[in-house]
Amino acid sequence: MSLQTSPTIDRTTARTDARIDADLDAFFAGLGMGVNAYELRQARRDRLVALAALSDAELAARGIDRDGIPAHVFSDLLAA
Repeated sequence: MSLQTSPTIDRTTARTDARIDADLDAFFAGLGMGVNAYELRQARRDRLVALAALSDAELAARGIDRDGIPAHVFSDLLAA
């Protein structure tokens, strides 16, 4: 049995937790979901933080721009 560890985060490129929360609030409010998405946000927070810690070049290599991180992380739930 192996233990999963959280990704190492370079705080020089990572947005602050408050900034990530603000971005998510704006993302869900734009979808008309308001603050009811709290549990959903918490469940995917590690992925959001890990992506936010990447450089713009690393995100681009994955086909993601910084403003698109929330949409990418929740794309399976919000697909049209």
